[in-house]
Amino acid sequence: MRGRSRTWANHLLERLHLGDVLGPPPNLSGTTIFPMESPTSPILYRHEFQVRDYECDLQGIVNNAVYQNYLEHTRHEFLRSRGLLFGDLVRQGVHLVVVRIEMDFHRSLRPGDSFSVSLRYQPLGGIRNLFFQQIHRGREPILSARVVWTILDGEGRPRRASGAVAELLDRMKEEQIPS
Repeated sequence: MRGRSRTWANHLLERLHLGDVLGPPPNLSGTTIFPMESPTSPILYRHEFQVRDYECDLQGIVNNAVYQNYLEHTRHEFLRSRGLLFGDLVRQGVHLVVVRIEMDFHRSLRPGDSFSVSLRYQPLGGIRNLFFQQIHRGREPILSARVVWTILDGEGRPRRASGAVAELLDRMKEEQIPS
């Protein structure tokens, strides 16, 4: 079964052409993919949340997988705030896909906690882009994440931004909100 799983995974990677996006596999021997120092790019968007009871595990803290939901929802709301609906982009054959995510957990959220997720942007060159996202409870850091993403066409091939997405990427390089 192990050989079959690898074959299936290789087929999926070939179909999605993600090797073109990711490049060679990173060396993860005790290092992070991206340095953890504070990003210098401005905050583009901030979204407020409150922890719901069902998002917590038996330990009474937010389950680690739920944090990715918070990050994704913030990215979608950011697009909506700029007049782009994720579903409309997909119908147009524009697929914004996460190709790598790295999260560093600093503290845990608990039921009822109010918190915010901020989003910063950095082009990585070529067709890769980076969202640096942070979760804070007040001023207390909860999580830091680096989200590498790209654009695929309807056939799963990497493509450069065009139209409204290209305009948004250009604007993101200049926009900011107060920290």
